[in-house]
Amino acid sequence: MFEHLRYHVAKVELRSVAGKHADKILMLNDNETVKYREFIIDAIYLAECRKREIEQTIADIEALIASQPSESLNNEKREAERDLTRAENILRHLGA
Repeated sequence: MFEHLRYHVAKVELRSVAGKHADKILMLNDNETVKYREFIIDAIYLAECRKREIEQTIADIEALIASQPSESLNNEKREAERDLTRAENILRHLGA
């Protein structure tokens, strides 16, 4: 398949006559399809950024807990862990 078609970001690169034929039938690079792929790529990027932020927040909270344990910090950590699970679920549903 790689010899015929290849993704180049959100567009499909047509690499052979068979690839051009597939594009004609499947409309691989029509505007709406490319825009949708771009949207998914952006959503994955943003979800990955958010996931890294949450992971850093959890690490910061854990450092604070090590130096000054408190129930409020434990609650913040649990909330951040729930946010992390949500971000991971979003990425999983986006196919990342």
